[in-house]
Amino acid sequence: MKQTLLLLTVIAFVLSGVVIVSAADTQTIAATVTFQQISLTASDGTVAYGVVAASGTSDTVALSDSQTITNTGNVAEDFDIKGMATTTGGTCTHWSILPSGLPAANEYGHSWSINAGTAWTRFSDTYSEFDSNKDALATSTLDLRITMPSASDCLAAQNVDVTVQASAH
Repeated sequence: MKQTLLLLTVIAFVLSGVVIVSAADTQTIAATVTFQQISLTASDGTVAYGVVAASGTSDTVALSDSQTITNTGNVAEDFDIKGMATTTGGTCTHWSILPSGLPAANEYGHSWSINAGTAWTRFSDTYSEFDSNKDALATSTLDLRITMPSASDCLAAQNVDVTVQASAH
């Protein structure tokens, strides 16, 4: 009787489609993540244009003072540049940066090149891209050129700083 009952129970499970399985297996998936780092360095980071006449120009190609911009982050980056009004540390009239045209009194022009001065692009006090999609540790050679005012109310040395910025490509 017990055998018949067991046989009927097995037949009932088989006919109902229920399958009894007793198995378990697990697997670990190793996962890592790296934080995105956006950064750059400018070497040597200093330009001395020297004494330049009214409406004259001076550039880092002629001065053998090209700047090397290096992507020190860990992703591809775009490089941007901007200028600013000058500073003197004194009470002189500061020069305004002029994005195009010939500078008048108390205005100056600032340009960049990444092809050793073959072509110059004027920049202003807002960021503009000068190189893009630079892989980690890739470099850009950046040259700068100043165009002096036609006249100046201040004969003291002017700081004509530029800012370079990196952003993710």
